[in-house]
Amino acid sequence: MQTLDDVMVLKADSHGAAPGLFKEQCIDLEQTPFLNWSWRITNHLEGLNEQSKAGDDYAVRIYVVVKGGLAFWQTKAINYVWANNTAKGRVWPNAFAGDHAMMMARGCK
Repeated sequence: MQTLDDVMVLKADSHGAAPGLFKEQCIDLEQTPFLNWSWRITNHLEGLNEQSKAGDDYAVRIYVVVKGGLAFWQTKAINYVWANNTAKGRVWPNAFAGDHAMMMARGCK
């Protein structure tokens, strides 16, 4: 954690790898149905077809998972991604997981 423009932020650097941070918790969506965040990207990934396996790479993503309990095959996820080549708000199935993990473009350059 560090301060940027007087705001506490999480900074991640990647060089040929994918850093990650996760937090597992149970959330009552009746009580807290919102997820709020902001992000700042310094390096954009250019020229990717983000709906393909070869282009499934993002400067940043937020991965929200709903567990399927003992039926792990019923686990669902949505990935909010910083997409350079896909219009903001567009939704598509993950190239590797199909419709079990949907992608949504939230940021763009």
